Order: sequence, then C-alpha cells, then structure tokens
Amino acid sequence: MVQRLIIYNLIVLTFDAFTYFFMNEKYRGYLKINDYIRLFSNPMYRKSLLTKIFIVDFIVVLFFILFN
Repeated sequence: MVQRLIIYNLIVLTFDAFTYFFMNEKYRGYLKINDYIRLFSNPMYRKSLLTKIFIVDFIVVLFFILFN
C-alpha cells in the first residue's frame, strides 16, 4: 500500500514537472531543473501541488479499501 502511494506521488510530481516545463511556451527551451526547484519556494504553488497529491492519495486509499 505504501509503495503504491509513493509511486503515485512520484507520478503526480513528474506530471507536474512536465507540465511546468512544456506548457510554458515563452521559456520552453530555457527552463532548467533549478527553476522548477526554486518554484517550490512559492507558497501557492506548494499548496496546489500538495492538494493534487492529497487527492491522488485519497483516491488510491479509497480504491484500495473498496477493491481489496
């Protein structure tokens, strides 16, 4: 169960990073990993990312309880 949560959290983080890098049309070729890491200092972004992770965790736990 914990392994599933870790894997799905990493998938959410990876998907979020890819959307940050590839959806930003103006700076597409100039963004680096340091820019994404620096984005974590923004409290609104952290809250948004944690909300996404909690929603995914809730869905995973719910499906685990219902179908296991």
